[in-house]
Amino acid sequence: MDNLKRTAEKQFGGELSIEESEAIRHLEDGFKILAGIMVKAIITEVHKQTNRFLGEVEQPLNMASEPRGQVEKLTYSVPEVAKLLGLSRPSVYEAVKTKQIPSINFGRRIFIPRTALKRMLNEISANSSK
Repeated sequence: MDNLKRTAEKQFGGELSIEESEAIRHLEDGFKILAGIMVKAIITEVHKQTNRFLGEVEQPLNMASEPRGQVEKLTYSVPEVAKLLGLSRPSVYEAVKTKQIPSINFGRRIFIPRTALKRMLNEISANSSK
C-alpha cells in the first residue's frame, strides 16, 4: 500500500485525505484478489495444456500383464519413432522441430510421449478417412 500511496501523494502533490487513503487501500485489496484469480487461471490453463500435450495415459501400467521385468515405455526416442513410423531420423528430427510430432526436451535429449504419438496418429488417420 505504501508504494501506491506514495505515488498518489507525488501525483497530487501532498498528503492524501483519509477517504483517499481508504480508497487506495480498497484498490490494493482488489489488486491482490485479482492477482490471486489470475494466478489460479494461469495455473489451470498450464495444467490443461500440459495434459493435452502429454496426453493422459489411457491405461494404467499393469506390470502383471507385461512379460517379467518389462514395462511398456511411456516415451520413445527419435530413432525409435523413426523406426516405428518407417521414416529417417533426420525426418523425425525435422518433424519434432516444426512441432508436427509432439515432444519433450529434457536437457539435450528429446522424448516423444507414447500417448501423444498415438493420439497424433489417430487424428491423422481420422482426418485422412474423411
